Amino acid sequence: MVARGTPLPDKLHHDAIVEALLEIQFETDTLPERFIGRITDEKSWKTLPQLRLPAYDMPPVLRLAELRFRYMPIIQVSETGDEPRALRIGPNVLSYHRTKKYIGWNRFKPELEKVIDLLFNSTEALRVTRLGLRYLNALTPESHGIDSIDDLDMVVNVASDQLHGNVNLNYNVELGQIGLCTVRVATHEFVQGPLPQNTSAYIDIDVFTTPGFTCTGARDVKTWLEGAHTQEKVEFFHLLTLTTIDALKE
Repeated sequence: MVARGTPLPDKLHHDAIVEALLEIQFETDTLPERFIGRITDEKSWKTLPQLRLPAYDMPPVLRLAELRFRYMPIIQVSETGDEPRALRIGPNVLSYHRTKKYIGWNRFKPELEKVIDLLFNSTEALRVTRLGLRYLNALTPESHGIDSIDDLDMVVNVASDQLHGNVNLNYNVELGQIGLCTVRVATHEFVQGPLPQNTSAYIDIDVFTTPGFTCTGARDVKTWLEGAHTQEKVEFFHLLTLTTIDALKE
């Protein structure tokens, strides 16, 4: 077992990340049409294709009245190619996504900070009410030496019988001022969406703030982001054996 506090590698030779994203939920006095236009008009996004998402056609009154709809994005701006990325925007939400291939934290972090600044510069009286940093990982035998969940540093017992094969396990870890982390470990049978061939274990690490959180400055968001990323790494590597980490670290 990798004890908490153990120095962790900065990078794996074959990372397992299929998507990494930051989501910001907020309230603002700026009209949605105005700040969405400002964001999509920014130089690095202006020429990229825009896509209306399903929530776009919902009546605005319904989106505001129903909590489950309030934080749904309505527009996506995306770039394909070797390093795909996407920005999803709604009246009360913005998220930035990097999919395979992952570009590494040293490049991803400045991109996230740029998006944070863009959001604050495009709105007035912005109040952030929730932050979430999420990494979705798919482990395979070929790239990571993980043939099944039995190769992870975890054991799931039911009535003293260890579970093998198909598993879907969710649990929370309290992170103090950072908030909470929901860890999801599953075999591919329980995962929707495209995964690499022969995915043997899926690990979803979701770090997020707790209800009641609020901040009004970009610096506070960036400080939280750094702490959340550190905790995300801890929870991911906590599921790998030292043997696996030594074989994979760059």
